[in-house]
Amino acid sequence: MASVATTFTTFGTAARAGSLDPIGETWGTTANAQSIDASRASYNAPGPERPWIGYTFFLTASQVSSLVPAGSVIDGIKVSVTKRKSASSGVWVDSAVFLIKGGTILTAVNKASATAYTTTDVTETYGGAADKWGQAWTPAEINGAGFGVAYSASVSGPNLTDVPEIDAITVEVSYTL
Repeated sequence: MASVATTFTTFGTAARAGSLDPIGETWGTTANAQSIDASRASYNAPGPERPWIGYTFFLTASQVSSLVPAGSVIDGIKVSVTKRKSASSGVWVDSAVFLIKGGTILTAVNKASATAYTTTDVTETYGGAADKWGQAWTPAEINGAGFGVAYSASVSGPNLTDVPEIDAITVEVSYTL
């Protein structure tokens, strides 16, 4: 078994039904989630909407920068997210960690963690070398523009000053040639 660790080259935001986003706040500077460099994508949230209880729109990452060889069998997919919260007032956790296949967010398998964010960067991993997230995958699907990750955070408790921040979303695809 071999693997290719790669970054994504396209970042954006996508609506999420029921999010805490009634007036269109989204993730800002989404491309900052491309690499671990202390330059972060932050959830844009003006003060009047606080205190929140709910979850954010999706931060999406797609289009891998390194390719899986044609003819390979996909064995597993591991996603890593380096994250923190900007201050210490709210309790932030993952709400959703979904894969995107063919441009569609696959909501059947949610790898979100209940680990509370801290004010320092922590890298958390989801999936693994033998975890296909309930899907069959081809190299063309992984290498295509429609493959990616959709990430959402949620907050509970009083949240007067902080927002979630993502420093990097990366993926490692394990395969057999």
